Amino acid sequence: MRWYVSRNSESSGPHEEATVADWARANQLQGAMLRDEAASAWVPVDQTPFASLVPKTVPAAPAAPTVSSGTIVGFAILGTLFSVYFLMTCGESSKSHTTPIETTSSPPAAATATAKAGPDAIQAWVMSKEFVKRNLKSPGSADFGGVFSGDYQDPKERCSKAADGAWKCAGWVDSQNSFGAKLRANFTVTVKPDADGDSWTLVEGPTLAER
Repeated sequence: MRWYVSRNSESSGPHEEATVADWARANQLQGAMLRDEAASAWVPVDQTPFASLVPKTVPAAPAAPTVSSGTIVGFAILGTLFSVYFLMTCGESSKSHTTPIETTSSPPAAATATAKAGPDAIQAWVMSKEFVKRNLKSPGSADFGGVFSGDYQDPKERCSKAADGAWKCAGWVDSQNSFGAKLRANFTVTVKPDADGDSWTLVEGPTLAER
């Protein structure tokens, strides 16, 4: 099944199910509306089969209450004045017993700001498939396996990171040839994220070899 995606008032598609699933894992479908080829109504991503793939955010834990040093000093002064008053009124000498104030330091609240996540295997896999499609006879027929089927290709197993920041991905794709027959081919492609992190450059390939 293929899906249409609408984000920021722009629609695209239809996209393969595995591609949309990769976008969901990469948290790129926030606020997006989706519909499959057989449906006419758009629905939020959290009402589609991809809802379980979207990363969940955990709210930061609230900071534990603390006692200020001014409050501690105030109690100490009041205690001292009470001791002096007691000695003057009773005329008795007594030993002064002081009890140290124990304070416990609470751990700092969890930081709420996080650094921008860098490129990962899922993003590399999504971009690699786009470059592979450009080299097919029928890009619209490209099928890289379904996320809900037994032939799913895991990006973390298909892509490996090189020392220069590039990603090398290897997998297979089913697509129609010039005669309309669907064939499977192995591919290898190397891609690299640009400095802005929003676009990618083709470094090498893609090479395609029919099985």
